[in-house]
Amino acid sequence: MPMAPVPEVTLTPVAYFPEEYFPENLAVRADGSVLVTAVLQQELWLVPRADSLVEPVLVHRFDHPVTGLAEVGPDVFVISVTEGYTTHESHLVRIDLNGWRPGDPASPETVFSFDDERVRALNGSCLLGPGVLAVADCFAGLIWRVDLGEGARSATARVWLAHDTMADDPDSEVAPPPQPGVNGVRYSARRGYLYYTSTAQQVFMRVPVDPDTLDPAGGAEFVAAVDNADDFCVDADAGFAYVTRHRASTLDRVPLEPRHGSEVRHVAGDPFDEALIGPSSAAWGRDPGDHGRVLYVTTDGGTTAPPGGTVRNAALLRAELRPGHQRSQGYPLVSCDPVRFTLPCLPVGSVGLSAAVSSWLVRSLTLPPATAAGQLDNAPSQLSDAKGQLGSLANKHTRAQRQQDHETLGGTICARPFDPESE
Repeated sequence: MPMAPVPEVTLTPVAYFPEEYFPENLAVRADGSVLVTAVLQQELWLVPRADSLVEPVLVHRFDHPVTGLAEVGPDVFVISVTEGYTTHESHLVRIDLNGWRPGDPASPETVFSFDDERVRALNGSCLLGPGVLAVADCFAGLIWRVDLGEGARSATARVWLAHDTMADDPDSEVAPPPQPGVNGVRYSARRGYLYYTSTAQQVFMRVPVDPDTLDPAGGAEFVAAVDNADDFCVDADAGFAYVTRHRASTLDRVPLEPRHGSEVRHVAGDPFDEALIGPSSAAWGRDPGDHGRVLYVTTDGGTTAPPGGTVRNAALLRAELRPGHQRSQGYPLVSCDPVRFTLPCLPVGSVGLSAAVSSWLVRSLTLPPATAAGQLDNAPSQLSDAKGQLGSLANKHTRAQRQQDHETLGGTICARPFDPESE
């Protein structure tokens, strides 16, 4: 089946925030206004609905950095506040905007305080079902399940899932601040999966969800390699997620199904777009016909990674997707690397691949080793060592070895299951 044409995107600024602001997450209200959390400034902002550029309105200033937010009832939101870089103190705060008007004082109330010693840094959150939240903990390498009490005025929390792909990377050479592990989380009831990004591990993953218990129905599955990934929104009907790549300043379309990672494409920001610097989150509009067509995107203007050393104003953008034309199929636009290949269930440990090459292989898509070795002629210089290793691997890696490797890895992060009939 041919890949769906990449949509054309029009970006329109809706509101600007001051320089060095860091809009972390957003939620679109039923009336079309947008709530935006500013993590470093510890603030919640409202961007009123308007047909032209509008001034944001401060809703509340918190005592701690504020990250994720999710609507748990009509105009009732649960917000994550967390000292991720210091004490790890973390709370969930309820804010009811029914009857609230811009300029009025808000009345947030803390409904849960984490006392589990595992908590580190709350990040993205989403609703799994009525009264049940999934909350990413990006430095603990896990997702919390939060069960809300009546009216969301109380809560309990337990670990929903922990997985290696959710871990941060304290030894990363990326400039501060430290790269988070599991970052954005979104649940699609139609697809039956919770999807998540892991910034440090450079992956887009999914977890099957039991529709009755809302607990995991299986292990985490690799979907695609996406570096610099932050929050995102999901179009379950079309089969894509739209992922913000924070430090890379692009918006990418990512297939929701495994074994299609080569179809990841930039839809905005390549070539570089001054409007889209430091995108951090995305959410669909709520007007009729908006889903799958109109999304809102927050940007930090380069607060985290300023292009050319210059920080611009943070912003809220409206992104309108229009049907596009089929693009040339060259190399997939997955990351800064100009090439990506897929290797089905390679024996990373048994053939002595270097850590850097092993990481690259695990994140790639679907070519047999011998083919990938030949294609690496066009790879960047830092991957040149992989060519020789793959050439050796192509000779050594027998069918029996591949089956054994698949059984050892459990099939959870492999691009496809071992199938003797396909060998």
